[in-house]
Formats: sequence, structure tokens, C-alpha cells
Amino acid sequence: MKITVANKIIKDTFYTIAPVNWLLRIFNLSCIYRENGELKSSWSLTKNIIYVTVLAFVNVLFLITNFDRWDSFVQNFSSLTFVDVIQLTYIIGYIEYIVDLVSINKTGRDNYLKYFKSFDHIDQLLGMNSYDEIRRLILNIIWISMIMFVISATIDHISWADGYQSSSFLLLSLNNFYFFLSMLTALDGVCHMVQLEYRLKSMKELLEVCIFYYAYFFGHYIYVFSIKYVLCT
Repeated sequence: MKITVANKIIKDTFYTIAPVNWLLRIFNLSCIYRENGELKSSWSLTKNIIYVTVLAFVNVLFLITNFDRWDSFVQNFSSLTFVDVIQLTYIIGYIEYIVDLVSINKTGRDNYLKYFKSFDHIDQLLGMNSYDEIRRLILNIIWISMIMFVISATIDHISWADGYQSSSFLLLSLNNFYFFLSMLTALDGVCHMVQLEYRLKSMKELLEVCIFYYAYFFGHYIYVFSIKYVLCT
């Protein structure tokens, strides 16, 4: 673990994923933060209630505007359209968001702290010094993901604005919002995979050094033993 005192920057495992963690904390999908150089966990119940309530209101509002469509759908299953299916997807996205919030509250806080402390302990044993490299890689992944999301969402909105009514256009916006939340959680998972990759690389390098020295000393021992055996005979 490297600490830069002049800039007050602590370079550790959390430092590498801080950009993703910052985005996750905006939507209360992360409970870890750094304060005075120390990692802490907190979870705002008030913020969660506000988010869940506001999103529930928006979801219900979109459903109310399409009650006529659902009445006809109940009477005739064949009247189901693509627009109706999209409503189901954003409801699923809302449920997934609630599940993520609950899981973070119940199992995430203590486990996340242990996770970072365990990695920092392993880094001390391995002599890990690739924090800046990991952070740059993660930032590149974030930028690429954001650009792809913006391009995809823009193309979808242009197509829908041209072919469907404005309410359906707003429906797609809500659906893209939940997709963005899912993308953030996926990015979080990718970041942890990157952490594992670099630790495994460090272990591989240490093993290669150990094998080299073992082979060197073992080969030297065999050579000396062979010389002594030849001289004795």
C-alpha cells in the first residue's frame, strides 16, 4: 500500500475503483467511502426511501397513462404490442434496483470493508505497486461503457421519436435509466475481476522468481554433488 503524503492520496484497492464507487454512491448502490484516510461504510435509509418513492411514482405515472392499452390487453391477448412489453422491462428494472438496495444494506456493508482490507493485506504480502495502472484501466473501461451507452440510447431515442408517440418516447427514457443502473453494477463486477487479474499476475511473477532460484540452487547442488562423486571414484 502506497501513501502519498504530499497530495493526501492513499493508493490502495479502494483507490483503483473510486471512480465507479463514486457513481454507485450517487444512487446509493455502494456503502463504502473514505474519510480522513480511513475506509468506512454507511447506508442512507432516507436516501433509499426517496429514490424508491420517486421511482415508484414515475413508474405508476407511466402505467396510468397506458391503462387503456392494458384493459384491451386483458380482453384480447393478441393486442399486446412492443410498447407494452417495454413497460414490463422497466418494472423489472425497478424491482432489480430495490433488490440491490436491500442486499447492500443486509450483507454488503461489513463484507465490503472486509473485502478491501483483505486485498490490502494480500497486496502487502505481494508487494503490489500497480494501483495507478489498475485505475487507468478501470477509467478506460468506464469511458468506453459510457460512450457505448450514450450512442445506443441516442439511436434508440431518435428511432422512437420518429416512429412512436411521445409517451412511448418517455417510456424508453425510463427503461434506459434502469439499464444505466444495471450497467453500473456490471462495471462494479468488472472492476473486481480486474483486481483479481492483477493479484494473480503478481502471484505468477513471485512463483516464477521462486522457481528460478529453486532451479538454480538445486542445479548447483546437483553439479557440486556430481563433481565430488567423480573425484571420489
